[in-house]
Amino acid sequence: MPFRTRVVVLLAFVIAPLLLSSCTQFNQILPRWADGQNVLQNGSFEDGTGPDGPFKPGSYGFMSLLPGSTTIPSWTVTGTAGGVDGVDVAWFQNGPPNQWVPNAATDGSHFLDLTGSNDKRGPDKHFGGVTQAFPTVFDFDYHVFLDIGVFNNTSNPVKNFPGPISVIVGWSGPNRENYSEQTCGPWNPTAEGAQWQTCDLRFHARSANTTVGIYGGPQGTRYIGLDKVSVQCEAPLASHAYCTNDFSLR
Repeated sequence: MPFRTRVVVLLAFVIAPLLLSSCTQFNQILPRWADGQNVLQNGSFEDGTGPDGPFKPGSYGFMSLLPGSTTIPSWTVTGTAGGVDGVDVAWFQNGPPNQWVPNAATDGSHFLDLTGSNDKRGPDKHFGGVTQAFPTVFDFDYHVFLDIGVFNNTSNPVKNFPGPISVIVGWSGPNRENYSEQTCGPWNPTAEGAQWQTCDLRFHARSANTTVGIYGGPQGTRYIGLDKVSVQCEAPLASHAYCTNDFSLR
């Protein structure tokens, strides 16, 4: 090998690690925020077929879904089993015949009531919930955005569903390892009609697959609205390219 070639090769071996280290350090000081790419499926609880979907005449615009139900595409209902009187989740359509919380969706044409049609809590004091697994990049931070809602109708006590409300969001590995949770709320708006607040919670991915569970929390009695759920990777300059397993710079 000619002397000049040997020098170039040697310099490459010396300089490359330094450049990589510099790039990594530069990457670490870049501002980071959510990249805008939702890794969840069907975060607004749509039915996949249209505004009416599986809702049948006489349903009053909602369906009662018991634990284990996979009727909502991409989601599994969780809670305490107990037949028709157990802990459930109510899946609402936005328009008629829904007269209980009409036109309340913040995204799409459907939303959830985590207190269900039975307004019952399980032994853990939680209302019902939903869960979904999705891919994550180990050691990366993620944001969970979700809208929680109340419905104030002071002129009609029967259809008045005020706060305070809270929602518990938990995340873990595929077998519930490294489980942790945070609470969205309590929240207690007083304005009339459908009132929503967006929460931004963060978690640190400890595996290549994460399961998120969203449950009605300790605050709330008759209605805890849930809509527009999104999980987004936190990336330098919000660049989604960083949030891939084949991107080496962290």
